[in-house]
Amino acid sequence: MAAHPLVLQRVIGLAGSVQGSVSWHPNGRDVLRVAGGSIVVGTMQEEGISPRMLRSEALVTCVAFAPSGRFVATGHAQPHPDVVVWDYETGRERFRFCEYDHGVQTLVFSSDEQAILTVGVPLDKRMFLVDVDRGTTLTTAALHPMPTTKAACTLVPPGKDGTAKYRLATAGAGTIVIWEWQPGHLSHTKCLAGEFVRDYTCLTFSADGKVLFAGSISGDVSLIDATRSCVMKVVPAVSGGLTALVPLSDGVLMGGSGGGSLFLLRPHEKKGLVVDREGPTRLSGAVTSISFSPDRRTFLAGTSQGFMNRVEFPSMSPILIDEAHCDGVTSISFQPPGVSEQLASCGRDGVIRMWDCHTWKVLWRSAPLGGIQALSLGFGRDLLITGWSDEKVRCHSVATGELFWSLDNVHRGGVTAVAIPHSQKFFVTGGAEGDVRIWDTPSRRMLTNLKQHTGRINHILLSRDGTQALSCSRDRSFMSWDTTSFRRLTTHTQPMGGVTSMALHPDQNTVVTVGQQKCIAFWKLNQADVLRQSDREDANSVAFSPDGKLFVTGGNAGDIKVWDTNTAKEIVPARSIMHTGTVTALAFSPDGRLLTTGGEDGCILVWRVEV
Repeated sequence: MAAHPLVLQRVIGLAGSVQGSVSWHPNGRDVLRVAGGSIVVGTMQEEGISPRMLRSEALVTCVAFAPSGRFVATGHAQPHPDVVVWDYETGRERFRFCEYDHGVQTLVFSSDEQAILTVGVPLDKRMFLVDVDRGTTLTTAALHPMPTTKAACTLVPPGKDGTAKYRLATAGAGTIVIWEWQPGHLSHTKCLAGEFVRDYTCLTFSADGKVLFAGSISGDVSLIDATRSCVMKVVPAVSGGLTALVPLSDGVLMGGSGGGSLFLLRPHEKKGLVVDREGPTRLSGAVTSISFSPDRRTFLAGTSQGFMNRVEFPSMSPILIDEAHCDGVTSISFQPPGVSEQLASCGRDGVIRMWDCHTWKVLWRSAPLGGIQALSLGFGRDLLITGWSDEKVRCHSVATGELFWSLDNVHRGGVTAVAIPHSQKFFVTGGAEGDVRIWDTPSRRMLTNLKQHTGRINHILLSRDGTQALSCSRDRSFMSWDTTSFRRLTTHTQPMGGVTSMALHPDQNTVVTVGQQKCIAFWKLNQADVLRQSDREDANSVAFSPDGKLFVTGGNAGDIKVWDTNTAKEIVPARSIMHTGTVTALAFSPDGRLLTTGGEDGCILVWRVEV
């Protein structure tokens, strides 16, 4: 069988909103992180993280790492709301637990790694304790409290009767429930909180299972006697709410807050716990992961905004080592040929990032804008033009990221597409209502408003010399325009469904479109009708290689396919490594050696092209 023309080089992704999404493996070498529907395994090296992946078909919603590192468990959302337990060394599924219909929200391995506690989303209303060796149910119960949002699990050493038992804890809706299970019997007791009712955000047991530590949204830690199911003390810890809590030794806890702070809690005879030390620097986003190296001299801290930091201990000085978009990627683009080797990306998290294509480190990033989404970008010689959901266009310096200017009320409903030529004399925008507008760059004055489309503009391209603009729309058509006379040159309409993406061949006449018609269509700009089309292909994005010999499509199922332009045949069937969900953006490097793909899973994949 022929070698696949795409070789995965790098996975840029971190699902920072998943609690525990970053883990330092006990072997001291490997670092694991959640990215989309995968666990990405890498090593702590200057050049970054290598792309070995444990991949499933649905987004990872929760993750658990066995204390020894032998197993990894992932919980998933629909359409495959399963629990998958992986053998770490082989990278293969050990078993798949398929008792949930709607989703999995919490997973916890027991301290002896013989059991895993799985908690479903409220619609499933169940939790299961599962045998790790056999993949079978040890016991099950209705969720209590309802909804359950956090859970913990530990093995309690044998008591007077010589029998060991599992002690579980579930929390939610201001309530904590302590459970105990031994073969044939499951019991539970609601924790007596008295006046200390909290909304709990994280749970962890002490090493002997006698004390449960519960962090809350109000920033304190409740010390709970797990044998008597009652709150002993509530200790103020930090502002911003606790979002991560990890036991170390001798009752010491490392914590992280919703405000990005790191802090150390030590036992105190009278107060129960006291904040012994707080990190000197706040991280960007809520701290959702804390994982120590085996020697306890360093730990990894992951945040909700997609940042991974290496933190020295006990000084708690952080060093940023990796980052990614924390929501879907909407657009990616390489800088034009002959300028430099940089890639720009933007996403629904409202952040623009400029990447160095040698190191894949971020050269600069824009600050998030409070829920405003970056929908599109155009890469000029030294200007980066971006379209936003707040109906604005913003212009940044390619070199520094400095915001030069912003333009209000560009398109009602959002600026869904943008393009700028190498000359940067003008730029073209498309909007949610179907208008295409051309603007003078120096003055930011609108030169023309082209209103022939009747649906959302999905994509805008410019010819090599910038004299023609192409726009495709949800209205089933794509059109070409003269950017000097502002005349419509051609209209090309397909029988059904919107055109979501298009690519212009280097011959400047051939166009390939994909979209809701679920086929690949070939067109000539000097002919109105379609030349040929594939039987069926559910693609959302498309791009030609710089030499035009091949093109790539990104599918709604996350598949990435490579096609021969002359034959319109797929070169090799799609690889199993791909995005989870729709591929939203594709971009070839100017020399054609790299392909980058962006997805609604928030990941950017970097591929080496070998043709």
